[in-house]
Amino acid sequence: MVDRLLAIMLLKKGVRLTEAKITRFGASSSAARARFLSLFHFIREELFRCREDLVLADGSRYSSLLLFEMLNYVLQTCAAIFGDPGQGKTTSAELISALLGGLPYPLVLATVIRGSPEISEEKIVGPVDLGALQSGKVLVIWSSFVRAPVKIVDEINRIPEIKQSMILEGIRTGTWIYLGQAFVGGKQPLFATLNFESFEGGTFQLVAALLDRFSLGLDAGYPGVEACTKLALNEELDRKLERLGLCDFYEEGLGLLTSREFDPKALTEFRRKFKNYLVGKGLEIPSDEELDTMRQEILALPFSEDAQRFLAFIISALNACAKYRQKRGEQFGEIHSAGCPDDCRFFTTPCSWVLGGGSRRQEADLVQFAKALAWVRAAKEVETSDLVKVMPFVIWHRRRFSAQLMNRAKTGTNHGYPLRLEAAFGFAERLFEEYEEQRELIAHLHKNKAELQGSFLHLMGQKVERSEIVLVHAQDLLSEEGARRGGGNGAPRTSG
Repeated sequence: MVDRLLAIMLLKKGVRLTEAKITRFGASSSAARARFLSLFHFIREELFRCREDLVLADGSRYSSLLLFEMLNYVLQTCAAIFGDPGQGKTTSAELISALLGGLPYPLVLATVIRGSPEISEEKIVGPVDLGALQSGKVLVIWSSFVRAPVKIVDEINRIPEIKQSMILEGIRTGTWIYLGQAFVGGKQPLFATLNFESFEGGTFQLVAALLDRFSLGLDAGYPGVEACTKLALNEELDRKLERLGLCDFYEEGLGLLTSREFDPKALTEFRRKFKNYLVGKGLEIPSDEELDTMRQEILALPFSEDAQRFLAFIISALNACAKYRQKRGEQFGEIHSAGCPDDCRFFTTPCSWVLGGGSRRQEADLVQFAKALAWVRAAKEVETSDLVKVMPFVIWHRRRFSAQLMNRAKTGTNHGYPLRLEAAFGFAERLFEEYEEQRELIAHLHKNKAELQGSFLHLMGQKVERSEIVLVHAQDLLSEEGARRGGGNGAPRTSG
């Protein structure tokens, strides 16, 4: 641990570590991770001031905005960045895209889609080649946005819903289709900025199905008086980027991205050359091969047995209902969308705090970003603390919360986040308390679920210490066991 902290401290001071030096700090601190952390601290200290609001299990502090944005790029997922105007939502995404993507900063700016109610499909994907059209051929000159290796959409909530869906579907599939033509770009990261009003309205509200496509919901908030003072007094960002070389080779890159005869291999070679140029100027820029290594290391991390059980506990709390078996958005809309009935025995537990049904994407995102946090702290496996830290950022933008939880968020511990994210933190922290209170019992349930399924009614009739949400989890878990053993619908519903 001391060696690892020393390595990070050296990186923060600008000391570049060779492969041999990194090996000294232990096999768990890979060269790729060291470069990742070095770049994070460089951005945090030199280019983008923000508060360090995220404290990991080893005591290390990070900006949740910057750290998750960088991990979003590495894992090639979609992040929604919420905040008031002028808080740096788009700027942070542009900086990370330039540094990790190997693109000159002005070129990244040229690829950004700026949200507008009047935006056309051609503005997003590209115009038709009029010369070819005169010859009877329909060819699309794909836009710089489509061709770029990273996607940024500024104020996506100002784009009509059908075009929001087109963008997110292109990102999901890696294929852009327009007028019978297809451009295959593969899996790429997306950064989309939104104002808070998009939850309640705005120009075009993002519907739940589209919000669910975003793996993370991040908050770009006020960085604090010291950071704002330094920003006001120090060198302007554009001048600093020019001095660092991040604006060089812009014309060459623009020519590649806008050419009628687009060559993906030429763009890849340009990006490699630009990254090497920045490394030569002293910046710790990871190569595409190192980014692949980061991704592989993250996804290969296992879960501890305790973390696996806590993950199952979380999934039950987000999806299962002791009275109706499953939280639903429509069938039991008046219950699970408006709030649980107050005659339910679980009315005051976290079970009732998250409304409506959830998708399988949320669990997949919870897993991969919990792995990512464990990787950042050089852990050998994911622990429960990683799940607690990442859960709020995975669920707050895609799930609805009860009035009871929102009221608790107004009067409870304040982390400095918007109210919905505060509520998600309250849910995650209370859920972990419930889990800790019943850790031994839950371990017993998982280990002996086949035997316990037969005595499920007896279990459900008892009060288990202070916590009753464990019974929701027990019903969810043991019902599956009953179905596997040919018991039809498994364990019966409770009477509330």
